[in-house]
Amino acid sequence: MRVLVIDDSREFRERIAQYLGAAMPDAELTLWDPARHGKPTVGFDWRRYDALLLDDTPGDGQDGLEWLREFRAEGPVPPTLVLSDSGGEDTAVKAIKAGAEEAIRLGLPVTCHCLDVFLAAEAGFAGVEHHWAPGMTSISDVKKRWEIHERRMTGKINTADVAFYYEPENFDKIIKAMAEKQVSWSPTIATWFRPLSPSAERFKERELSILNNPKARYLPAVNA
Repeated sequence: MRVLVIDDSREFRERIAQYLGAAMPDAELTLWDPARHGKPTVGFDWRRYDALLLDDTPGDGQDGLEWLREFRAEGPVPPTLVLSDSGGEDTAVKAIKAGAEEAIRLGLPVTCHCLDVFLAAEAGFAGVEHHWAPGMTSISDVKKRWEIHERRMTGKINTADVAFYYEPENFDKIIKAMAEKQVSWSPTIATWFRPLSPSAERFKERELSILNNPKARYLPAVNA
């Protein structure tokens, strides 16, 4: 794989090179310093690369996402990861919208994990995955929502306990937004590939233990 890394921090470029070198020893890395080389110019041959890692602030007050829009306006750009060492929710929102815009332009439906169903609906997403999407969106305090998400991802909160923090009184307006914008809900797409995973037997054992638990209690089914 040929990867182009555009970041104004020498330290960050070297970290990425070290990480990718360990994870993908055969990868061909090009480390691009915007301070030295500037922005890739019109006519830049993106076909030489299979992936682009782009800093969201590539120096001198520049906007990496705006760079990406300009690149795409000229022609196809390789799959892109937007990197940020200080970006908050605003950066995440812009990156999500930029990704959705490109997929929609190509006629591809967008379905993914999402902590904000309203954002997904406005961005034109075709679907959102797992109960995290409406569940996490129901937490009205955005800062608290992200804190809970980070604690779950770092193992400080058990995944099974996340629903304790949901705010059910907000579900109606979430579902309304999904219906109005025709945003579907789906199980996690990655789950479909579990039979191919090296951990398939472990997944199977855990799921069967839940299904066969005589003390398990489930919500009653409702016919809509």
